Amino acid sequence: MLITSRDGVLSCRIPQGWFSATDDSIGSSAIILLMNEEASAALSVKEIRLDPLASQQVKKLGLRFLAQLSASFLTENSPNAVEHIQEFQMNNTTFCSYEAAASTSKLRVVVFAAKGKYYECEVRNNGADVEPPQLFIIQQTLLSSLTF
Repeated sequence: MLITSRDGVLSCRIPQGWFSATDDSIGSSAIILLMNEEASAALSVKEIRLDPLASQQVKKLGLRFLAQLSASFLTENSPNAVEHIQEFQMNNTTFCSYEAAASTSKLRVVVFAAKGKYYECEVRNNGADVEPPQLFIIQQTLLSSLTF
């Protein structure tokens, strides 16, 4: 099943065992929000809105800089919580990911550019029954199905 983001820029396949909660999250900044059937894990895509100076820096320094910027907002209280910043390519699109520890869960964020906008795709477990490696595979599956 395909889903289109609220801003109309992105389309992707919903992974098996997951459902779209995008319409239920109108007040959220997520343009795509998916939940697994047990509601113990969530995957969201949000636009990263940058001022002109930050956007210019991302164009100059690349997605690694955008990932560091994204991580700084996520971990401002614990800056050492970010791990494994790495750039990778899939379907001729460049992505940059990092992992971070939240209060009771582990999460992975992937940043990317599409049609002049910047996005972050975050996956996290909300319960102990979903292991991070499984979530990261789901996230990669979603990212590989992205069209824009």
